[in-house]
Amino acid sequence: PELRCREIPKGLQYLQVDTLNPADTNTLVTNYYQAGPGNIREHVILELVSTIMDEPVFDTLRTQEQLGYSVYNNLRNTFGVLGLSITVNTQATKYTADHVDQRIEAFIKTFVKEHLTEEKVADAIKSVSKQKLRADVTMEEEVSRNWNEILSVEYLFNRYEKDVAVLNDISLEDIKEYFCPLMVDGEKCRKFSVQVLGAKEKNEEAVDTDQDFKLNTLKLREESIEDMDKFKDSLKIHPVLYIVE
Repeated sequence: PELRCREIPKGLQYLQVDTLNPADTNTLVTNYYQAGPGNIREHVILELVSTIMDEPVFDTLRTQEQLGYSVYNNLRNTFGVLGLSITVNTQATKYTADHVDQRIEAFIKTFVKEHLTEEKVADAIKSVSKQKLRADVTMEEEVSRNWNEILSVEYLFNRYEKDVAVLNDISLEDIKEYFCPLMVDGEKCRKFSVQVLGAKEKNEEAVDTDQDFKLNTLKLREESIEDMDKFKDSLKIHPVLYIVE
């Protein structure tokens, strides 16, 4: 079947739910920033941003601020709709989801000022190009790469070569022009923050795993989504998209 992605509205959207396990103090925050239908050039730009962000997002939010043991960013390609996400796994006994969300936003602003530089972009271009130009080491790698093109119905078997051709034509300004409206400009960005809130106090009582679980959505701020189904039904659906040029 042909799958399509829904468009996140401009502005801020928050889906906040309680943990299903009252004995679990883990809080998970994923901030997803949706760009929109993409092409090869825009996908490559986000690859560079993700590569540059890998180290500082972990160093800042995990090592320095110690928000949680698991911190990472992801390039998102959801059936042709591009985006970027940052995830932090923290403890409800230490930090609130709201605090983590604020620190993610603060990091993004710092990232633009301190890490989106000519030198780091040049290093990322070299690193990503080298990775894409590397020959498949095993038969499994080659089959996997080509099979993914078949599964996505895009059939762009020379994708890496096209990526590298675009990489050499991308500048720092190109990256900032695409990235800032995506994650920095509050009026233009399409942000969807999913927050699973852990128990604030440890509860050692066993949980009956056979019971029927029901998500308890929370209204903790003005932008909180109370009815996920209603929200989903209100969203525009993108056409079937393929990133082939």
